[in-house]
Parts: sequence; structure tokens; C-alpha cells
Amino acid sequence: MRIRRSGFTIVEVLAVTFMAAITLAAVYETLIVQDRANVNDPSAMGELAPARRALGLLEAELREAGTIGGPAVGGSDIAVASRDSVVFRAQRKIGFVCQRSRSGTSILAWSLGDRFVAGDRLLVFVDGDATRHEDDRWALATVAEASVALHAGCRERWPSMPLQELWIRDQDLTGVQPGSPVRSFEWVTYGLYRFDEVGWGLGRHTGDDSPELLLAGLAPPGRGLSLEYFDQDGNPTTRGSDVARMRIGMSMDPVEPAAEPVRLSTNLFLRNN
Repeated sequence: MRIRRSGFTIVEVLAVTFMAAITLAAVYETLIVQDRANVNDPSAMGELAPARRALGLLEAELREAGTIGGPAVGGSDIAVASRDSVVFRAQRKIGFVCQRSRSGTSILAWSLGDRFVAGDRLLVFVDGDATRHEDDRWALATVAEASVALHAGCRERWPSMPLQELWIRDQDLTGVQPGSPVRSFEWVTYGLYRFDEVGWGLGRHTGDDSPELLLAGLAPPGRGLSLEYFDQDGNPTTRGSDVARMRIGMSMDPVEPAAEPVRLSTNLFLRNN
């Protein structure tokens, strides 16, 4: 059963609150990503600044990853959990559903920030039965086509956000309600790579793209990057769907032979843990 107050459903009111939180998180993430250009600038914040910035970027993206909950959260965000690399689903764009088409093949959605485009892979929140939470889940989908939409009813409630019609490929949209969040993602890999010009370093890439250098001067494999994974009980694991906590360590060989190596480490809990 739905209760309406001033033309809004409870789902839409909750969506406003959720949207505000997402906006703040998106601003924070944008600032971190913009700093990436200064990762290898030692003068920015001292000698350890490049390593701290690179570690902060990796932390920021991993904190949005989730593994606990299976289909309810769209499956595990971590696909590969190895000693010197991690492959995970990184959250990108965000939007909210206005309505679902009668044919069930498209949705009208307000986009917050960057607009959705054809080829975007999505997680769409599905609320099957409004009176029960057990069947709530995040459904995987792909945008086949995206276009600007005009719909008076939607524009009256969300005048500050562009409205798009998203045609969804190979996905049953039954249970997608007004106010349901929609998120795009891409598979990202962070790992230890050898770069011809600088030797071993921390790299980042999406899909089959070549790694982008984030931090130069790391030690060789076995020491340069150390990724450890733990389940909810604190036991070591390499199974992506069981990961609740991570320990990240980086080691940089000293420039001077007599100097001590530079080591940084941090612990972080994944989303919903």
C-alpha cells in the first residue's frame, strides 16, 4: 500500500534523502579523482604525497564496492582478489526512475550528473512487493539506447535534473518503482605493473585498456603491492563474494641505497560491512 503526501510517494521521499547522500559522496569522489593528475608530483604535499594520493584513490573506489548479500546487491562487486591486483565493479553514474514503460522495455529516469549513454551497464533497484523487503534486489542491465525525454508529470517533480528514456536490453523491469535508484558501473583493475619508463608502479585500467600509471617507484612483485582479504569473521579469503575487509600495503624502494624503504598500509571495510 502507498501513502501519498503532497503528491509524493514514500519511495520518492526516501529517494530524495538517498540522492542527497549520493550527491555528497559523488562530490568527494570527484575531488579525489581530480587529484589524480598530481599523483606523481612530490612537491604537492611532501615526499610521501604521491603514495598517499594513490592509496587514497584506491581506497575511495573500493569503499563503494560490496560483496555481502548476493543477488540482493547485484552479486559481488569483486571479481578477482589476488595478492597484487584486484578487479571490481566501480560505481559511476546515478539516476532515479520516474516511471516504467507499459511494454516493460524502457524506463524514464532523472540523471544526476553525467547522463546515461548506450552501452552503460546498470544496476537497477527492483522492489517486487512494496509490503515486503525480502524480494528487493539490484538487477543487472545494459542500456541499449538512451535519449532525452519530455514528460510533464516527471518534470514537475524533478525540474533540476534532465529526464532520459533508457531502453534496457535483456532485462525484466517488473518491480521497478518510481523513485528507484539506477547506477552505472564499470569493471576496474588496480594492480602492480611494470612500466618501461619508470619500472614497477601502481596502475589502473578499465576493461582491456592499457594500465594508467598512478604511482611510480614501487618495489617488485612480492613487496611492491600487497592486497589481503578477510571475511566477516576475520579469516583470510580470496573468494570475492566473501570479502568484507581488505588490507592494502605498498612498498617503495629507496632512492639512496642506505635509506629505509617507504611503506604505507591501510585497512578498509567494504560497503554493507
